[in-house]
Amino acid sequence: MRSERAGPAPGCPGMETSMEYKRFAEECRRLAREAKTEQHRRVLEEMAQAWEKLAKEAAPKGLQPLG
Repeated sequence: MRSERAGPAPGCPGMETSMEYKRFAEECRRLAREAKTEQHRRVLEEMAQAWEKLAKEAAPKGLQPLG
């Protein structure tokens, strides 16, 4: 994963963290698609779900997606 980080979006504390967590989830899903075994796919999908949950929890109130 990349080490470059932008600071929080001005006026939106938590926004960058939430977006970063979403990127981690996307990366886990990409790796899951390329996984060689079903066990690795499952673990990576579980990791993606955990990152998505964290992204929702970290999103500033009022900016969380519906659903």
